[in-house]
Amino acid sequence: MRIVVVSGVQRHGSGKTQLILGLAKELNRLSIRVGASKPVSVTSLWYDFAILREVVREGVLTDKDTITFSRLSLSEPPTVSNPVNVVTAAPDPVRYGDIRTYLDDLDSPFSLPVLARVTIGGVTRYFRIHDLEDKALDPEISTADDLIEELGISAREVSITWFYSYLGSREVGAGIAEVMHYLGRDRDVLLIESISTALLPVTSLMNIIDALIVVTPGRALLYTGEQVRAYIKGASSPSMLDTRHFIRFMKPTLTAPLGHGPGSAGIRPHRRLVRAVAALVKG
Repeated sequence: MRIVVVSGVQRHGSGKTQLILGLAKELNRLSIRVGASKPVSVTSLWYDFAILREVVREGVLTDKDTITFSRLSLSEPPTVSNPVNVVTAAPDPVRYGDIRTYLDDLDSPFSLPVLARVTIGGVTRYFRIHDLEDKALDPEISTADDLIEELGISAREVSITWFYSYLGSREVGAGIAEVMHYLGRDRDVLLIESISTALLPVTSLMNIIDALIVVTPGRALLYTGEQVRAYIKGASSPSMLDTRHFIRFMKPTLTAPLGHGPGSAGIRPHRRLVRAVAALVKG
């Protein structure tokens, strides 16, 4: 089994999911068994509110991409294929004294987590992040509490500092890596979607990925797992673990144009990219 991470250079609408769908379709035509997963996902109370109501009807916090992968038989149910889902609130500009800080929080996918589900080792835990009332919109704070009631769950109250530390812990990282191995047990290749512009969903995947595809408007950039590992080991700060920093310093082994597939088929990957991934799988 090979593992290929797909990341992007845009915070929203980068095309990662659509490329995965298009690539899976083309690889399936070559009799390659494909799986897909988004191990760490974010659902925004502002941008994704309608989607959030839909996923709550599924009875578990997750995101639309994970549901799509599951419905297309590319993945397992969300509690397996999506170990971490974070619900975030929109920042309230009235509560910020510095517009730059406000814009930074608005741009960051993890800036204001208010509720989260973490499923590791078959155990699901929910967390309510309680110390964001001075930055987030009041209605969204209330909505997070409504979600807890609707789902009928018990959520542990934690601080944002504790939550960030927990997400970066060895326990969570190792748990996600274990899940990825499990998802790929009956597949020839597992396509892992990264969160926003993160180079990897979690750094624990660094040692097990075989390739990275970076989606840019109109073009895909392919890198080897060795390139990703060398870059991460030399990164001097967490801010460098971003795809937009990575492509400044690393030269892709292949670039390929992207086009739109018919209907909802996703982005159509160029045959050069399909051949390169197929060769990785078969080699």
